[in-house]
Amino acid sequence: MTVDHYAICPCGNGKKIKFCKCKESLPELDRVMTMIEGGQIVPAIDRLNQVLAEHPDAAWAMAIKGRLMLDLREYDALAENSERFVRLQPSNPLALAQRSAAELFHGQPQKATLSLLEALTESGRSVDSFVLDIASILAYSLAQSGQFLTARAYVQMPLTAQGYESNQTAVMVYQKLNVSDDLNHLLKTVPSPMPRDEDAPWAERFDEAIGLLRSNQILLAESKLQSLARTVPREPCVLTGLLTCAIWRGDVTTQADCLRKLSECESLDLYSRSKYLALAWLVEPDTPMVTINALSLETEIPSVDEAIMALSASSQVSALPPEFLDQFKELDDGVPPRAAFQILDRERPESTEGLSATELPLTHAIALIHGKQTDRAARCEVIDVRPRSRDAISAIFNKLLGQTTWAEKPERPMFIAEAAQLPLAVVGTPMDRKTFSDKQRELFQQTFADRLAETSLPCLGNRSLNETHNDASTLLARTALVRLLENFELLEDHDGKVMELVRTKANVETVAPIEVTSLQDIELLEPADLSYVDASGADVETLIFLFQRARTLNVSKLTISISQRLLETELPDPMAAAKLAAYTALIEFSSSPEMTFDLIEKAKAYAVAKKIDQANLRILEMTHRLMNGDQAGFNASLRYIADTYGNRPEVMARVQQLLTSLGLMRPDGSFRDGPPPRSGSSANLSAPAPSPGGGLWTPGSGSPAAAPAASGGGKLWIPGMD
Repeated sequence: MTVDHYAICPCGNGKKIKFCKCKESLPELDRVMTMIEGGQIVPAIDRLNQVLAEHPDAAWAMAIKGRLMLDLREYDALAENSERFVRLQPSNPLALAQRSAAELFHGQPQKATLSLLEALTESGRSVDSFVLDIASILAYSLAQSGQFLTARAYVQMPLTAQGYESNQTAVMVYQKLNVSDDLNHLLKTVPSPMPRDEDAPWAERFDEAIGLLRSNQILLAESKLQSLARTVPREPCVLTGLLTCAIWRGDVTTQADCLRKLSECESLDLYSRSKYLALAWLVEPDTPMVTINALSLETEIPSVDEAIMALSASSQVSALPPEFLDQFKELDDGVPPRAAFQILDRERPESTEGLSATELPLTHAIALIHGKQTDRAARCEVIDVRPRSRDAISAIFNKLLGQTTWAEKPERPMFIAEAAQLPLAVVGTPMDRKTFSDKQRELFQQTFADRLAETSLPCLGNRSLNETHNDASTLLARTALVRLLENFELLEDHDGKVMELVRTKANVETVAPIEVTSLQDIELLEPADLSYVDASGADVETLIFLFQRARTLNVSKLTISISQRLLETELPDPMAAAKLAAYTALIEFSSSPEMTFDLIEKAKAYAVAKKIDQANLRILEMTHRLMNGDQAGFNASLRYIADTYGNRPEVMARVQQLLTSLGLMRPDGSFRDGPPPRSGSSANLSAPAPSPGGGLWTPGSGSPAAAPAASGGGKLWIPGMD
């Protein structure tokens, strides 16, 4: 290969080949790349090793070898190569990015974040594609660990980099961070540094720090901002700059501290301060201000059979079916309990037929009866105990088993909305899944505000909303609590009645509608602002843009209201697809099968009239037919798709992927035996089984789950789920 000595060296240090120590070994580059392009990976690695043996300074060989080790998932070899690379060129962005990847895959995400930050610092404004690759992978991991702001910061780099095309991972992470029902809208944007006052005497120092931030010189910017903060400790623009630096470093403790200080800045309005405080609670390690520790209680029992008999005979206890026992296996030995019981808040009714949600029994906790083991006596363990239920549970067991002494320990943090409620018990005549879900929603709508107001909350100094209702010193905390709850999709009631009751209990005013009339207005809105938007004065183009923004960020309240507006509006043909998208959105948010299929039929008729492709709509219909137990409708939908789109590989691939994920089709494309599952049938599990990990997702827990407040909603994606 003819080497252009004035070209930039491929080792990544930014020097021209003429001035780089790699120049003597670079003629080997062409041979190695030919091997790689021909799929000869092992010979290429062997040749790279030979080059490095002959030319220890051949950094280009280390750069290529690191990429190959990453692709082959040889993480120990990657760590060894990156260590040597960094020793040779400590400020090389590729070397630092390799070290970041090695640290990440060896379970050191904090170190990986700092290493990649160093790589970005050394890169300046020109970032190598390999550094962007590692940024995507790091964001992938940070999303799993619950560092959502830092994940979003790193995932935005490959998405916005010009000329970078290998961003599939980044796109997937970004979409999941946007659409997850479990993720609070406050966490769906990285707070931007505030502008300074024009006449600030320290303007030059601040502008220099912000300039460094924009050039990816995060650590240098942070040093200057920390110095400035000692001069003006409560200046919002300085604090937001420090917050940005802490986000890039993945330092959640400093993030929470900066956000708390921002909430104390009286120069800001109450709305902004409350959002900062709510965000501080969400990012703080273990989120102690918005969680309540569930307890587990344990006591030894003299006789397993007598305990089971006593619990089974009680009208305030309901036995779980034997098939549920396996989910309560102990992690260390895999032994399931001998029996499991729901401890009810009232006597078990003979029949649940005709009972409203508030008349149905609720579950205080789950009691597990374990037999005697080699190293442990027979015992009763009560799990997922809310502190407010402890005395009631103790009274029930004292009555059934005699005076009982419990060993008590924290079990898991519960988000305050979950801790304030008790889930419905699974008793009496089995309900189908939809009926059970409807009862859960009805219970939430009728009782959530009252139960929350009675609960002692850490963010209110372990006092309740009822106790602090008129306490002026808690106004900011009460407002922040409302802002936080309003921005959880899993607590969204689309008519707004539940949150209106919560605001009344908290003595917090409703946010004034944010009027939107132009595209510029929308661009200034944060995701947490979208639920308060008033678009009554917006034109069609603005409505469509607002719809797309709300849809992208999964803000259901605004999505529904704009969708309904679009259906009522006569759109010109170039915008016709927007109305079909509005139909699709309303289908996904519909509250009953009747409404769902009525919307589907109207959407199909509209698509035919406007000659719009129906592939996505037909796949959506097929899914809903299946989920509602309509086997004939499902079969008809599947036949239509096969007949109409059989010659479109991308459509059929999506159908196959969907059917495979539902267990109806094997990966090879052949159908499994048996009819599609009928989710509306009582042959399925009659109701979600209470479990140690159930309930609304706790921010920071890394284990999102379905909420009692909603009938659906996907879990937040984590690496490995796909």
